[in-house]
Order: sequence, then structure tokens, then C-alpha cells
Amino acid sequence: MTLRRRNLQRQLGANRRPVLRRAMTLLEVVLAVLMLGMVAASVSSALAFTLNSDSRAQVRLSAYEVANRVVLQYLDDRTALPNPAAPIEYGRYRFFWEAVPINVEMRVKAADASSGRSAPRNTNRFEFVTVRVWLAVGTTGRGGSLQKGELLAELDRLLDPTAPRNPDAARRMATPNGIIDLMKRMGIDSSGDAGHSGGTPGGRTPGSGTPRTPGTSRPGSSGSSTRPGVR
Repeated sequence: MTLRRRNLQRQLGANRRPVLRRAMTLLEVVLAVLMLGMVAASVSSALAFTLNSDSRAQVRLSAYEVANRVVLQYLDDRTALPNPAAPIEYGRYRFFWEAVPINVEMRVKAADASSGRSAPRNTNRFEFVTVRVWLAVGTTGRGGSLQKGELLAELDRLLDPTAPRNPDAARRMATPNGIIDLMKRMGIDSSGDAGHSGGTPGGRTPGSGTPRTPGTSRPGSSGSSTRPGVR
């Protein structure tokens, strides 16, 4: 029974015609390869752009961190700043920096005479500090040199040299060197004169000088003093 069934199946299979399936043409293969290449190029470009943007953001963030530290060091003790001619290493990057202070004068509205308040003095003691940071480019090997590359960070600060930022800065300001530096930054010379801001040179007020009594003549003048219009 089993042998007869097998023979019947063989006869039926021999009478069947093979089914032909349609294959891909050469043009379809070429188009498929082109589409796959375009998709791969788009993905790789997007990935490269993302990685490049992340790397650039890391460099710029490091540059601003260096600029912020330079500003804080300038506020605390500017004599302890590193050499600006040598690059600063921060992580795997190197940066050049500079701090440019500019003396500025604060213009205050004149006080009302009836208020009894005196005009503020030494209004030109303020400083406007600009800190810039560049990326160091070049080689560090033998015969190589580093130069300023792209400007990555710039910070501006308005500061008052008489206002310490923290207790450590206040203690440094109380030292002899700190007092001398403070006097120089405020425009006060060794004699104690504070320039022309808020008063006249030497701290004198207009009209001050040798007191005179009515009816007396000035030194060096001849004759007696008379009032105008009175003979």
C-alpha cells in the first residue's frame, strides 16, 4: 500500500510543470544599490555633524571656564595670574588668554545743596575688565610653536577695587603690597592726593587760601583796599 502511494505521487509530480518566478533586473539592482548608498551617506553625514557639534561645544565650554577662572583670579589677586604668553592647559585643550582693564568713571547726579550731602569722591576708581580666550593651534614638538587660533570666549566685568570679593581677598588687600596696589588703582599717590575726581587737586576747596580780614590788602598790592563805587 505504501509502495503504491509513492508511485502515484511520483507520477503526479512528473506531470506537473515547474513554476517560473520573476527575478530582479539589472536596472532594479542598480537602483537599489544607489538608494542604499544615499541612505548610508545621509546617516553618516548626520552622525559626523552631531559629533563635530559636540566636540565644538566642549571646546567652547572649556574656553569659557578658563575665562571665568581668569576673571575670578583677577578679582582676588591679579598679581598671581599665570603668564599670558604661555598657553593654559585645560583637559586635552590649550588656550591663550588676555585680560584688558580699562579705567572708567562713574557719573553721579550732583547732590542737592539743601540735602547736606557731599559729592562722592574717587568716582574714577572703577575698572572694566575684558578677558578673551583663544584656542592654541600648532605643534608642541621640537621646532614647533603654538599660536592663537579662533577666539572662543570673551567675558566683561565691571569691578570696584575697594570692594573685596571674599575674606581672602580682604586679607590680601590689608597687606602692605595690597594697600600700595589699591592706592595705585585708585589714582592716589604717595602723598595722599586723590587726583581731580570729586574735588580739586590736593583736596582743597575753591576759594581756600590765606584768610584775609576786611580792610586789608593782599600781599604785594599797594595802597589800601577800597570797595567798588565808594570813594
